[in-house]
Amino acid sequence: MNLPLMMSEPHTPRSCVNRLAPGDPLHRLVEQAYRAFDRPAPRHVPGCRCAFCADRARARMLASRGARDWTAEEVIGWFDRVSSTETGRTGLQVASRTDGAVFRFLLPRVLELLATGALPADATSGKVFSQFEPGRLRHGDRMMPRFAALLLDRALHDASWPLDVIATLRLLACGGWALPPLLQQAQADPELPAGLARAWSRVDRREALFPGTWPPGAVPLLRAGFVTSLTAERMMNFAMAEGTSYQETDAAMRAADLVLRNL
Repeated sequence: MNLPLMMSEPHTPRSCVNRLAPGDPLHRLVEQAYRAFDRPAPRHVPGCRCAFCADRARARMLASRGARDWTAEEVIGWFDRVSSTETGRTGLQVASRTDGAVFRFLLPRVLELLATGALPADATSGKVFSQFEPGRLRHGDRMMPRFAALLLDRALHDASWPLDVIATLRLLACGGWALPPLLQQAQADPELPAGLARAWSRVDRREALFPGTWPPGAVPLLRAGFVTSLTAERMMNFAMAEGTSYQETDAAMRAADLVLRNL
């Protein structure tokens, strides 16, 4: 498949859907990512079998579109194809170099969608992040840790954001970001009890506190950091604090009970 090069800086954005507002704490960092990872998309030779070329009609439609102009649905569709067993991608070793190049081209848009909550923290996203590990990219040696810290801060502080703190940590851990500094950040944040209450208040007693697939060694670290008597005490204190709503109190007490049962 002989597709033209795509430039990552479009002349005119097609829409403002899933964009960060200029005053958003993550806006400046995402714009830095667009500049740092600015590159043409890889050229696809005839017979290319990468995930981008798997859907020929969509590939023709996206061939001349910059990364900034990919919609959330288009990015998620590419995620589905690059991780799908139907294309033979049943493990982490099978993603091609071209697939990796497409991911790097899309990375600023992926970060933007993640920051707006438009990228689901599901098994597919976790697998794609595990395949390409954006948290380990050399060009992001300063940018990527800062992005992870701000994203975790959003999960802890913004009750309306669709990703809870556990889902956020899972996606970041799968993406190659170092877990210990993120755990330290969460433990030091006064909003941790509220964040864990939102994540765990609806978890059944028989369900895992850290569901889904995590990198090796991640769950023991999480249990050591979060499943403690101190965490339960902090959540109960939050539940009884002045200004805590009835709904927050109920959620915090449910989550504290869950932690105590898992000690």
